[in-house]
Amino acid sequence: NSSTGALTPLSTPTFPVGDSLPELMTINPANTVLYVANGGDLVNPGTVSAFTIGTGVNAGLLTPVSGSPFGAGLGVSPNSVAIDPSGKFAFVTNGGDTSTPAPGSVSVFNIAAGGGLGAPVTGSPFPAGIFPFDVDVDPGGKYIAVANLLSNSVSFYTFNSGTGVLS
Repeated sequence: NSSTGALTPLSTPTFPVGDSLPELMTINPANTVLYVANGGDLVNPGTVSAFTIGTGVNAGLLTPVSGSPFGAGLGVSPNSVAIDPSGKFAFVTNGGDTSTPAPGSVSVFNIAAGGGLGAPVTGSPFPAGIFPFDVDVDPGGKYIAVANLLSNSVSFYTFNSGTGVLS
């Protein structure tokens, strides 16, 4: 209730995301798709679940996007996901990635038709600090910030909204 702040549970108040540890989540700018970073997924390491959000008589009903959960990032800890203001790109932290010079990275994916994760952009994943845990996009879509849990730092990038490339 936007007037009182009261929450009313749906008839189906929980939705499975697979054999994983759902961590941080976000909703796309159009308010049509919910993305959940599945950190520590024991069956399919490195996944992001995507759900369409129902409207009208199905308001609040979550329906898995075809192909969800999606392989995302490196390692077993995609802790966070963010979407750019245009809704074209998804950013996923790779906390369990030990393949980059600084052990941690952020992957950038094109968002496919229907809201699923598509192919990674050129140059992805991009190096970050140790165990990147959270990612955020500025409202203007020019900058990406990644909080690095174990290096007590923030990685800050400029974002090319045409290609999805970070620098």
